[in-house]
Amino acid sequence: SLVRLARRIMVWSTATSVKTIQSAAFYNLVPSTWEEWANERQNAITHAAQMNWTQDAVHALLDVHGHQIFNLGLFNADPHPGNILVVQDPELQHVSTSHPKIGLIDYGQCKRLTPHERVKVAKLILSIADKEPDEVIANHFRDMGIQTKNDSTRFLAEFGRLMFDS
Repeated sequence: SLVRLARRIMVWSTATSVKTIQSAAFYNLVPSTWEEWANERQNAITHAAQMNWTQDAVHALLDVHGHQIFNLGLFNADPHPGNILVVQDPELQHVSTSHPKIGLIDYGQCKRLTPHERVKVAKLILSIADKEPDEVIANHFRDMGIQTKNDSTRFLAEFGRLMFDS
């Protein structure tokens, strides 16, 4: 969203300013009030690094689940935030370039897909990514055995977009 983008820009610009002022302060090129301002905002550097890491972590999670579904045919059917651990190495916690590790837990609800079922899921996702018409998306759901009370093409297409569109 626009607000999220504006927030990212503010954090990155603050982090860049802090780094620049601190470098200049090392050579006594800026007033002490600037150095104080930069020191008060030191956490912006860590925050900017964490925002980059968060985006990388989301992509990694999507890659892992995609690999499980399409390559292994066995996936965690309950991938909610409570099943994701973020672990920071205590010895590297003070290092701004250190990134936490991701751990996935609770594989109590798993689903196995045959190669034929994996192709059906892929066709559904591709039809949504390719902005196919409602009828095409709904038919891919139907091919997977998904049924609704009214068999509404519009509902199935919108449901698919809700689940898989970006």
